[in-house]
Amino acid sequence: MFAACPVGADESLQSNIINEEKTQPFGMVCPYCNSENLEKGERVGICNNCLARWVDGIWYTKSEWETKFDEKLNEVKIKRLKSYGWTDKRIARVLEGYIYIGDTSEIVREAWGGPEDINRTITAYGTDEQWVYGLGNYVYFRNGKVTAISD
Repeated sequence: MFAACPVGADESLQSNIINEEKTQPFGMVCPYCNSENLEKGERVGICNNCLARWVDGIWYTKSEWETKFDEKLNEVKIKRLKSYGWTDKRIARVLEGYIYIGDTSEIVREAWGGPEDINRTITAYGTDEQWVYGLGNYVYFRNGKVTAISD
């Protein structure tokens, strides 16, 4: 885990780099914090101080990169959810983290992620599950459908 840059990036230097489209070649010094503590791969580099990224010849601040990465992840997730045949309304509520009574385990996993633990009970009436999400959050299923939500 990397720590935040103790030096801090100079705002005028940041805006100059942004205005020049940040297409400088990967050098020996980070353009945001002037650190020489860099790791470089063939197409990607990272400043170990301020976590700036150099990708395919373009420098990004940590927050720019995180925003770009989050947007790309969201695009990929939407594409995957559409491949399930889900409606735009269902996709929107999953992306916002909403789940409802009657939802399937697949919808819950997409909205909340995988649980920390699953407690399962098999009875004559079917399979009951309790998905444990921590901080007192639980989702209860009967035969793969949400029957209760506890938060």
